[in-house]
Amino acid sequence: MAVQDTSPSVGPMASLDRGQASVQSARPAAKPVRRLPVQKDWRAWALISAQIGILIGGLSLWEIGARAGWIDAFFWSQPSAIAQTMAIFFGSGDAWTDISFTFRSTIFGFLIGTTAGSLLGLSFWWSRNYAAIVQPYVICLESIPKLALAPLIILVFGIGLLSKVAVATALTLVVSTLTAYAGVKALDPDGEKLFYSLGAPLVQRRDVEQGRHDQQRGLGHRQRRRA
Repeated sequence: MAVQDTSPSVGPMASLDRGQASVQSARPAAKPVRRLPVQKDWRAWALISAQIGILIGGLSLWEIGARAGWIDAFFWSQPSAIAQTMAIFFGSGDAWTDISFTFRSTIFGFLIGTTAGSLLGLSFWWSRNYAAIVQPYVICLESIPKLALAPLIILVFGIGLLSKVAVATALTLVVSTLTAYAGVKALDPDGEKLFYSLGAPLVQRRDVEQGRHDQQRGLGHRQRRRA
């Protein structure tokens, strides 16, 4: 029985395989798919531990620098001396009197400034001409450092509680005014025209538009939380 020689057929197949391998090796490698890096949020205890560690480290360096003479303790003091002074201050009872006085003036000034500023900012929406007249003065008052008015306020109102309330009111009045005015300017003019065509009064149009704006803000906040 004769044995057939298959070597001539093996040669072309081997050369074909080598050619395909060379073609595949010659092709550029596919670039890896780039994905956005996903940052893993730390747990609450890890964040709090890092914050406390930074605070303790800063106070320790401050204390060591004052004791070693790296910084002048007369100008920069040191945490241990501040702690001793605070203990004496709170132990004598004077601290609670000062805190209550400052707290009362801050609360009164905040309430008065926020209420007056909100009403002033909302009043800009009732008349464009009125807003165009008053707005430059509000912006000029915003550019003035409020603490620079403190000596003048003390001369006018004295050194009692009234002057502290006046300073706190000046700090919050302009901010509340501009915030309220920016809020009413964000209302949809098309919706306002629609309410006007349906016979809604000005106060009702404002209330509906404000509720719609708050609803959109709440919906966007919920969508961000889900994302």
